[in-house]
Amino acid sequence: ALHILSGQIPISNQLDIKILTFLLRLLESNPSREIILRQYSLKKRSSKSLVQTFKSKLHEYNLPSIYDLYQDPPSKTSWKKTVKLAVP
Repeated sequence: ALHILSGQIPISNQLDIKILTFLLRLLESNPSREIILRQYSLKKRSSKSLVQTFKSKLHEYNLPSIYDLYQDPPSKTSWKKTVKLAVP
């Protein structure tokens, strides 16, 4: 109720936004982009890797998969807008 009255986003949602924008930055740089895609295809669901965190956050907010973002990366501004709309 406090967050609704003050108009502030809860801390957990702010962290999710930071995680998802960090993912796009990683996908923009060439070496890390390949590593992220490889980890996406090889890591098991039970692992506690950063890629699994990305995967679960994308799924939680009904955003495109890492592979889709890899194939057709959005612009930085459009991704931030999409993420802020998806994370309540």
